[in-house]
Amino acid sequence: STQTCSDALNVGKSDEAVKLLSQLATDHDEGESDEESWADADVVGELPALLGKPGGGVAKPTKQKPDTSRPRHIVLVLDASGSMRQQDVETDAETRRELGSQCASLTRLEAAELCAAKFAREHAKARPQDFFSAVAFHETATAVSKKLLAGDFAETFALGDRAANGTFYLQGLQEAADVLAEYADLPGELVMLSDGRPADTKAALNFFQDTFLRGRHAGVHVHGIGFGTTVESFAPLQQLACLSGGTFALSGSTVRGLCQAFSSVSSTITSSQSSNWIVADESEAKPQKQKPQLRVVDFELPEQGIFGKKHVIRYRAARTHFSFDGTAFQQKKFAAGPVVRRQLPYMRGGMRLVYSFQDDCVSKDGTWMVAKSSRYLDAALNSRVAVEAH
Repeated sequence: STQTCSDALNVGKSDEAVKLLSQLATDHDEGESDEESWADADVVGELPALLGKPGGGVAKPTKQKPDTSRPRHIVLVLDASGSMRQQDVETDAETRRELGSQCASLTRLEAAELCAAKFAREHAKARPQDFFSAVAFHETATAVSKKLLAGDFAETFALGDRAANGTFYLQGLQEAADVLAEYADLPGELVMLSDGRPADTKAALNFFQDTFLRGRHAGVHVHGIGFGTTVESFAPLQQLACLSGGTFALSGSTVRGLCQAFSSVSSTITSSQSSNWIVADESEAKPQKQKPQLRVVDFELPEQGIFGKKHVIRYRAARTHFSFDGTAFQQKKFAAGPVVRRQLPYMRGGMRLVYSFQDDCVSKDGTWMVAKSSRYLDAALNSRVAVEAH
């Protein structure tokens, strides 16, 4: 932390900036992080003036309603590796009635098939015009279904007994990209389910960035479902979901939990919408549509806690510790000391890039630390005041 830059703002405007930045973070850092919807136009439009940046008037935003008549193409990318054969997914009374069986458990692949069909059936109630495809992957990938209406997909979808070999995300992502390209006139969404870490994290991340962040499918959301109980096992899948602006859900190891995870993804897809930035130009009275300019970055593998000689930045930074005693905030300042940060980010939020970070004075007990910087090039969002405010 740094000392407050009092000459940049008076107290009143500083308080307003803090409120606005907090609102942006609350609404979008922990929610939808698509670059087109990370902040409301009426809020961001006020920031330049509050942060000491000259500018013209601010127009009211015009928010677009989602086009519910336009069909979407939802591609399920389902793990069919050998571990999906394990029969450890608990059923409940409703599932047993539905299956006409008293079996207390299903294999992971059977549960994935059951919940995927139910997902499409429920989704069809809200958006019957949407199309579904499905890809099953392990060391190779196969398109199991292609471009079926949600209701038809739910009635015909079957994975069969195909679980084998290891988990390779790259195969699934490549096949899904080909399926999306085959029906390029439809806006796409990916829903990727896996029960563990892939064997090809780096190759999958490289392909994902080239194809889904910068390439032909840039803008497609990837939603991740971790089929398990420990979130740490799904860092690579979480990363793909986060970087694309999608959602991630942890299902646990029950049929009910897996169906709920699919349901949460469906809610995100059916309610997603984008907003425009409307900011008045200084020289014109008419408002113009604008999008903030993003930094161009590459992302590295998640959980890179290596701070050796390569791929790091070393510098000195001061630290301030804040505490709350129930009635007031207290702060304690520490002298500047050496810190180190990884060169590349591994994650992002709605407003920030996230980097692995180390301060030996703080992280001696193994605490995981991160550093953040703005995703955007706008000077107002990179100012000292903005950093201090959030």
